[in-house]
Amino acid sequence: MRLREFNEVREALRLVLTEKRLWPAAILVSFGLSESWRALFGWDPLWVGEKAGNIVGGTSGSMLGVLAIILSFLVLRALGVLGEMALIGQASGIKDTPGLMTTVRGVKRRYLPLALTYLPYELARLFVISVPARIVYSWSRFDPRLRLWPLYLLFIGIWGSLLFLLYGPAAALVRLAARESVLGLKEPLEAWSKGWEKARGSPAKCVMTWFWALIADVAFILPAWMFAAILPWMGRGLGRLLGVPVIRALPPLLFYALLASLLLAGQTLVQAFKSVLWTRTWLAIEKAETPIPSLSPPADS
Repeated sequence: MRLREFNEVREALRLVLTEKRLWPAAILVSFGLSESWRALFGWDPLWVGEKAGNIVGGTSGSMLGVLAIILSFLVLRALGVLGEMALIGQASGIKDTPGLMTTVRGVKRRYLPLALTYLPYELARLFVISVPARIVYSWSRFDPRLRLWPLYLLFIGIWGSLLFLLYGPAAALVRLAARESVLGLKEPLEAWSKGWEKARGSPAKCVMTWFWALIADVAFILPAWMFAAILPWMGRGLGRLLGVPVIRALPPLLFYALLASLLLAGQTLVQAFKSVLWTRTWLAIEKAETPIPSLSPPADS
């Protein structure tokens, strides 16, 4: 890796750690677009639908579950797209980073095009992750001895290939397309087309950016798994040492609160780093040395 690329990564990391005005938008992205909660705890729209359906049960529960899946998907993605739009706007004018609301006012007309640009990828991600996982679970019930193991291995191979495409090339393309939508003022189809052109024209730079984004995700997931296992266990252990039932519930609550704050802080920094890195990559490919004029906030702001 060239020294210049390493310096760009280090500068993006320094900016994320020191520029607090990026953090509110990154919190929205961490709630709405991050896969880390699903990887750690299984939380996703399908999980919400299952919990909602189990409350009522029967046909009414199924209908409630479907409604919960749709609503949770739309709400989470709406928050995530809003945060990503703001991060893109903030990172494009990096010498004078505006606040969240100032940036939102400056780029609000790009919200719907950005949401429509993200929508195909998010729907594909929900389908590829959730549906095959249910099939694998069902397979273990009707074929517990794996007598149909060739078909099972074929299915796992196809699923693995789809996951690789989803989190590899498709993830890079949607990041570039999102910046084409916000910074290049492109409509969804043209944004994907222009993103593909940039990826094809600068494959090494895009692969390197994707690689560093993957490192950031792994650097969060590994310690997060450890904290998610250790902190609740410590809280329950301390609670059992206390004799009073009311006080016994306090240590688990405190440790869960500590775990939630650590996970949210870590994911906020990761999402901000990834967004800044992809925005700087897009600007470098675009050879744009100044902030995009269309992102200037309105005069009354």
